[in-house]
Amino acid sequence: ARMRELGIHVEPVEQKNLLMVDRFIHLARFAKQNDGVIGMWDADVWFTEPVDDLFDTYREKHRARLLCNWDAVFQTSCYDPAHDLATRKRIDRVLLPLLCEHGTVPQCGFLCGTTSVLARFGGYLEHLLARGEFALDWNSDTLALCYFYTHHRRHIEVIDNRYNCLPDCY
Repeated sequence: ARMRELGIHVEPVEQKNLLMVDRFIHLARFAKQNDGVIGMWDADVWFTEPVDDLFDTYREKHRARLLCNWDAVFQTSCYDPAHDLATRKRIDRVLLPLLCEHGTVPQCGFLCGTTSVLARFGGYLEHLLARGEFALDWNSDTLALCYFYTHHRRHIEVIDNRYNCLPDCY
């Protein structure tokens, strides 16, 4: 109720799988029914400064790409959705180059983009799960974002962590 009082739209999510996956599948459907630029943050985000500029400059600076941040600390739980050796090898092909180049992976605590690119990411997440690329587990959303970063590079941009961090991480 407090967020609505502040003028922040709160969209209830229908839970069919796990919340961390369902939120992006629902966001994709929401995006298909709306237009504009949408930002989505985890509930535990700390805003270290205003984020208005992100929306004010999105179209000119980011050209319809999905925006996210690097994870402050890589979590080995990204491997939890690998329930067999073949899946572990597929995940390695995506995660290891990211870890070698950046020392971490993109994370899902903050996503921002046009309704089109958000719908694309949600659909891609559903596709990966339906194809059995990895199991539905705690970090399936992060893995999907890593796959999206790897296979759809022109549609994603990692931006400054000030849009999603604890005060001591920025």
